[in-house]
Amino acid sequence: MKKPARFSVLMALYLGGFLVFNLLVVLNTGFDTALLIYLAVALLIVVLCWIRHLYSRQIGVSLGLVIILQPPLAYFSVFEPPFKHLPPDMVREINVVGDILKGISGRQRISTDAMGFRTTAKPDYSGGAPNRIFMIGGSTTEQIFIDDARTTGAILQSSLGRKFGGVEVINTGVSGLRARQHLDTLKVIVRFGPKLVVFMMGVNDWNNHISQSLAAGSTAGLMKHFNLLVYFDLARFPLSKAAERLVSLARGRDRIAAPVEVVTENGDFYLGKRDALFKRPQARTFRPETVSADYASTVTDIFRVCRDNGLKCLFTNQPNGYSRQATRPFLRSFWMTPPRAGTTQSLDDMIYISALYNSWLEKAVCDAGHYFVDLDSKLPKSFEIFYDDVHFNTLGARRVAELLLPHVDRILSAPQGMRVVSPACS
Repeated sequence: MKKPARFSVLMALYLGGFLVFNLLVVLNTGFDTALLIYLAVALLIVVLCWIRHLYSRQIGVSLGLVIILQPPLAYFSVFEPPFKHLPPDMVREINVVGDILKGISGRQRISTDAMGFRTTAKPDYSGGAPNRIFMIGGSTTEQIFIDDARTTGAILQSSLGRKFGGVEVINTGVSGLRARQHLDTLKVIVRFGPKLVVFMMGVNDWNNHISQSLAAGSTAGLMKHFNLLVYFDLARFPLSKAAERLVSLARGRDRIAAPVEVVTENGDFYLGKRDALFKRPQARTFRPETVSADYASTVTDIFRVCRDNGLKCLFTNQPNGYSRQATRPFLRSFWMTPPRAGTTQSLDDMIYISALYNSWLEKAVCDAGHYFVDLDSKLPKSFEIFYDDVHFNTLGARRVAELLLPHVDRILSAPQGMRVVSPACS
C-alpha cells in the first residue's frame, strides 16, 4: 500500500473512532446537528485523501488536521468566549407539573436579552444607567425554572424601582459556573457601568473540591480531572462556536417573531439523580481544613477587580438544605452531594464543607472591606424554600430578594464614594 493511501486509512480510522466516541457523548448529553456536519466533513476528508490528486490530498489532510486540533483548542479555551452566558434573545415557555420541582408550578416564561442575561428591564448596554445592578452566580442565581417576573432579580428591581426609579437588575447566572467563571463575567460587565454587583457563589466550587478529592490517585480520577468528555463535546469546538455565531448574526438581521411553544416540565432531569444520600455508595469522609487554593485565589482576584474598578460588590453565602433536622422526604431530594459522581458524601460531610466555604467567604469578604450578607442562616432548610438541596423554588427566590433588599437599598442610598460597612462585618 502506498504512503498516501496508508495515511488515508489511518486518517479515516482516527476520524471514525473520534466521531464514534463523540456519538457516545452526545447520546448522554443530547443529540446535536453538529454531529451530522462533522460526519459529512469526515467523509469529505476520506474522499479527498483517496483521490489521486496532490492538491485534493493536501486539502483533505489540512481539513483532517483542523478536526484533530479541535479538542486541544477547546481544552485550552483558545477560542472560548470571554464569559459563559445563556443563549442571547432566548424565549422559553414551560408549564411545570408534578411534585419534583416542589414550590414551582404552572406557566413560566424564561427569557434572556441580547447579552444572554435574564432581566425584565431593557438595558441599553451602549450607555450607563444610574442604578444598574448585576447579579453573578451559578444555577441558584440563574433560577432557570422560575418565571422572569418572579426571579430574585425581578423582585429586587420592582421593589427598588419604587424608591429609586430607573433600577435595572440584570441576572448573569448560569448553571454550573464556579468562581473562575464569575471572575470572567465580572471582567465583562465592568464596562456596562454597574452601580452594584451581587455575588452568590460557593456550591459549585465546594463540589469541585469534593470531586477533586475523589479523583486523586486513580486513573478514573485523572480522566475526571481532565474532563475529557467535556472537551470532546462538539458544541465546545471552535468551529462549532464560529458557526453558532454566524447563524446568530444571520438570524439577528432578519428576525421574525414566532409563537413560543409551551413545553411541559416535570423535573425528569432530577428524577434519576435524587435520593443520592440513600442510593449511592458512600465515599470516604472528606473534611478539608480550608477551601481549595483555586477558589481562594480566584475570590481574591474578584476582590481586586472590584477594588481596581471602584465597584461596590456585595457577596452572599450559599444557602443550602444540609441539616441534621431536615426531614427525610426533603433529604431524598438531594443530589448535589456531589453531582455527576457515582458515590455520595455523607450528610455530615455536606454540612461541614458547606459551612466551611460559607464561613471562609464571610471572613474573606469582611477582611477585604466588601459587603457581606448571610442568607444561609436566615432561610429554612426545607421544601418551603428549596426544591432540592440548593435550588430555590418560587417562594425561595422571593425570600432571597426580601433578605437582600434592605442591604441593597442601603448601598444605593449611600453618597457616591462612601464605603458602606456590612452589619455582618462590623
